[in-house]
Amino acid sequence: MTDEADSPAATGATGWRWVLLPLGAFAASRLVTMSAVYLVRFLMPGWTVLETMSRRWDGPWYLDIARYGYPEATPTGQSLLGFFPLYPLLTRWVSHITGMRLEGAAVLVNTLAAAIAVVLVWRLAESYFGHEVANRAAFLFAFFPGSYAFTFAYTEGVFLACAAGTLLLLERRRWWWAALVAGIGSAARPTGYVLALCCAFAVVMHWRRTRDWKPLPTPAVAAGGFVVFLVYLHVHTGDAFAWQRAQERGWGQRLDLGQTTVNRIIDYARNPVDDLNLLVPILSVFALVALVWMLAKARPPGTWWVFVVASVVPGLLSTSVALTPRHLFAAFPLVIGAAWALRDELYYGALAVCAGTLGIFMLITGGTTFLTP
Repeated sequence: MTDEADSPAATGATGWRWVLLPLGAFAASRLVTMSAVYLVRFLMPGWTVLETMSRRWDGPWYLDIARYGYPEATPTGQSLLGFFPLYPLLTRWVSHITGMRLEGAAVLVNTLAAAIAVVLVWRLAESYFGHEVANRAAFLFAFFPGSYAFTFAYTEGVFLACAAGTLLLLERRRWWWAALVAGIGSAARPTGYVLALCCAFAVVMHWRRTRDWKPLPTPAVAAGGFVVFLVYLHVHTGDAFAWQRAQERGWGQRLDLGQTTVNRIIDYARNPVDDLNLLVPILSVFALVALVWMLAKARPPGTWWVFVVASVVPGLLSTSVALTPRHLFAAFPLVIGAAWALRDELYYGALAVCAGTLGIFMLITGGTTFLTP
């Protein structure tokens, strides 16, 4: 926890002015990604900036959900049923209220939520480690290579804003508010259940210390969005496992206890090939080891570890893309740990590497099919 000398009041972060630095960090990072998006037009002639941001990779799936809703048929291949509803629902509402096209509304929702996420990450880091670490955390988070997801029509902005808000509210023991924010965020993506796990862990630890039973029901609320969506799919399609079938039949994603991850590392070591979809996940595994070591040195609260482990492990134990910078980015307490550990020249060097890699990843994922986000 931060001491009085590092509190917001002591460091000048009073009133609303403290938000300027994290918002400035976010704005600077979007200059990098938008420059890359502009260059994409030369790789994909005919594509506009808005199309690059809203209609690449998973973007069209979310736009179709916002436009048409979910199908009733049980999936036999790739299906809209494989995507969670919060982000497309917000996109539809914003489009209806503002009169914007769905593409513009999708980008706007992710951008605004991403800005809020950076602000809340700053606040969370400041509450434990002080003003200077929070400043570094905001910049590392905003420029982290996986933050290209803040520029596409993706769920990262909405989910990470809810996640950082949940952890901050748990730190302040606002149990029911934390459960409410977590319940909303749990409807954003398949890993939304991690917010309920964080609430459950925090509440149980609180009960062990105080024997206060009043917050004990809150984890059920925190899982609300996740559970309600799965129940809705059951009622809507008549198949209790509709989402799971969409993942398995459409994208071949299922748990395999890490066999895919291990095989990829061994195969690449034996026969390196020119394939970014193999190289980047392998490098991400090594980056994960370094980030976990730095977070451990910082001695964060247990809820952070619950969030990180529950966010990262499914990617390592599944047949999906395994681990990418986007997965590491979603486990954002790792970035706060790096901000605590890296100082002076090491910090500025890491920030420069992050900024450069962010621009490269944005250019590759936005303008080619060489790397799956």
